[in-house]
Amino acid sequence: MSNPIRRSIGGLTPIVNIGIVADALGATASPHFPPGLFVHVGAVSQSLRWLEEFPLLEQLLKGWPPVKEGIIAMPTSIGHGLSLSDRAIGLLK
Repeated sequence: MSNPIRRSIGGLTPIVNIGIVADALGATASPHFPPGLFVHVGAVSQSLRWLEEFPLLEQLLKGWPPVKEGIIAMPTSIGHGLSLSDRAIGLLK
C-alpha cells in the first residue's frame, strides 16, 4: 500500500504516476488528504481504494464533491472545483 503526500512528492502528476505503478503491481494506493483533489485520480486508477477525509480543511474550502454512503461523487466542474470559503477569506484579512 502506498500513502503518498501530494506536497511531498511534487503535486498531482506524481500521484497519477504512483497510481499507474500501483495498478501494474496490483498494489493499493491511498493518497493523503484532501479527497476532493484525488477523486479524479480514482477515476483513472484501479489501485486507488480509499480517500482520507480531513475535517479541519473542509471548513476552509468550498466546492467539495458530495459524499453519499461513503462514496465521493465525481465533480462535474473543470478542475478540482475547490476554492477558499468565506471563513478562510475572513481569517486572511
